[in-house]
Amino acid sequence: MTDDLVTRLRVRAEFTGPYSALWDEAADRIEKLETALRMVIDWDNTLDWEDSPAWGDLMEIVRKKLEGKDGL
Repeated sequence: MTDDLVTRLRVRAEFTGPYSALWDEAADRIEKLETALRMVIDWDNTLDWEDSPAWGDLMEIVRKKLEGKDGL
């Protein structure tokens, strides 16, 4: 969905001099948010809930992703 937006932000970062870090950071945050949202959507669409993490565990995983504590 926002792959184009992320790409445009990264391209702009190459040409904005002192603001390049800001554009890169915006692209990184969008990618992390999309990853976290995909996890929630995938969890909700899982037919076999026995093999899926509990809702609270899922929220903890998402929180860690958004905080950057997962190595992303």
